[in-house]
Amino acid sequence: MDSKKRRSREKSADFSSLLASNDAVKEAASFKILKLALDDLGKEANTQNSADKKLLEQRKITNLLEILNLAASELNTKYNINSATVINQLRAKATAHEITIPSSIFNKELSSFESICKYLKENLHLKFSEIARLLSRDSRTIWSTYNNAKKKKPSQLIIADTEYLLPVSIFQNSELTILESIILYLKDAYSLSYKAISILLYRDQRNIWTIYNRVKKKFTEKNAQKPETAKKHPLKT
Repeated sequence: MDSKKRRSREKSADFSSLLASNDAVKEAASFKILKLALDDLGKEANTQNSADKKLLEQRKITNLLEILNLAASELNTKYNINSATVINQLRAKATAHEITIPSSIFNKELSSFESICKYLKENLHLKFSEIARLLSRDSRTIWSTYNNAKKKKPSQLIIADTEYLLPVSIFQNSELTILESIILYLKDAYSLSYKAISILLYRDQRNIWTIYNRVKKKFTEKNAQKPETAKKHPLKT
């Protein structure tokens, strides 16, 4: 087989075949990084569910998704693989783990909601419908919020390493705003001070205190009403 035909066959190979090809790995450094990243994901999936290992696993998944984005363009050039195909391969593995949002995405220019939408869209390459499902918000709201964020801050967010990660499941309570959910989680899960939270979120410390105590009061009142409701509507015997 001549070299032209061989190259043609290599370019037409599917993604899974390329992963198993040592020659392909040698040809592209970025592809080698991607293969190692995928292998690493498989190893992490088999770790025990201790708190420390789970935190490490979530952090690696976020980092690997960003590595994938960098490698996708190289794969497209060398092997004629659409970047969306590559991204979907890793996304399929990542869906078994909960997505976490690093607290380092927050900044002065954007609201918390805008920062999260921008991060999920641009850094993790999620669809608007996927983001809407994760955040329990309407797709049109996500689209509008993301576009507002893009106008305010066109460049991609720079994500610094942080030990404070926000699981997307905290946004499932539609009774709370995005900011309320973030503050509640940082305060209760990490026992951070109001000052520390204000620094992470680029917000005034007094506003953090007000929002947290308002949410706590809301939950207290809601829980207090439950016994009264039961008395007003007794079960029929």
